[in-house]
Amino acid sequence: PLYCGVPMCDLSEEMASAAHVYGRRIINAEAFTGRWGDFLDHPATLKPLADWAFCTGVNRLYFSEWVMQPWPRLAPGISFSDLGTVFGRALTWWNQSTPWHEYVARCQYLLRQGQFVADVCFMAPEGAPGRFTPPIPARIRGGIPDRPEYNFDDCPAELVLKGMTVQGDRVALPSGMSYRLLVMPTYNADGQPVMRLMDDGDYYYKPTPMPKVETMTPELMQRIMELVKAGATVLGTRPLTSPSLAGYPRCDAEVTRLADELWGRKAGADGKGERKVGKGRVVWGRAPEEVLAGMGVPTDFTCAQELKRKINYIHRRTEDGADLYFIVNQQDEPVQGTAFFRTSGRRPEWWWPQTGRTELAAVFEESSSGVIKMPICLDANESVFVVFREPIEKT
Repeated sequence: PLYCGVPMCDLSEEMASAAHVYGRRIINAEAFTGRWGDFLDHPATLKPLADWAFCTGVNRLYFSEWVMQPWPRLAPGISFSDLGTVFGRALTWWNQSTPWHEYVARCQYLLRQGQFVADVCFMAPEGAPGRFTPPIPARIRGGIPDRPEYNFDDCPAELVLKGMTVQGDRVALPSGMSYRLLVMPTYNADGQPVMRLMDDGDYYYKPTPMPKVETMTPELMQRIMELVKAGATVLGTRPLTSPSLAGYPRCDAEVTRLADELWGRKAGADGKGERKVGKGRVVWGRAPEEVLAGMGVPTDFTCAQELKRKINYIHRRTEDGADLYFIVNQQDEPVQGTAFFRTSGRRPEWWWPQTGRTELAAVFEESSSGVIKMPICLDANESVFVVFREPIEKT
């Protein structure tokens, strides 16, 4: 939900991840449930929230709210106490709202095409409570978290145990999602503060260190061992005990035995290192971004310094290999600069969801590392789809 004027990234990203890993195409969200609901909001104030939600993975908005009007000739009508954004035909801007609804419809349609693209699969801790916060430092994500340059999903332990396989050097799920790096719940951003939605009275994002997870059941440890031997790259420190009393005390001894086999005897609890096991390897003491860069993987999307923290995005790929990047200017003023997209062999096109207009990009450059570089120029709070679908004509 987009509630009380504060987007709930923890909830939206977690539910979007659930849809990705379980193969659900549509991610719904209650939208615009603002505190102190009144008649002053309008599409220009709502669009930045919608765009932010689209970047988290949401692709169907349920507007809150449309209140029954027992006296239809009275304007602007009745609102629902102090909750929700008022929608209804008696609003002063309602008869001019068709372009706003068409914009939302176009965005939602395109953001349901293909699959989400992500490099990192973060395993959620076993047991409860179940809310997931990605262990990405606050300095990378910003005050209200944006998408990082290497995208991610959250995956529960049950899918790692029962559905995850290795395809080449990637871990894959039955939903079709695959990732270059599997991150264990023992990784907590090395204790650096991450942006967490704190339920301490005001319900705002605050930079807070994540608790350190040092447990894992023997069954999950055994499965991770199998994935590494098959070719997976896994990041995280070694677990010390089992979180369960099932099979106690043998369970703790089994966790130690498996950890010694993966990380090496008495290794992996602190410091930095890596160890090759079978076709894969286990890494500890390094950030996911560092591991991926060391593997020669370019960032999925990045931009020049003058655009940092100003642009948000999400990336999807269709079955025929077309890449769709949804790019958002989060500033109340125009921005321009250079953007870098991890795709190659296909020419970029601008698809403008405000109007439905499409056009070929006039200027771009393809690098040998599989990245397309191009200038972007967006008006205040403007958004655009950058679509790569047609082959580049080498002439």
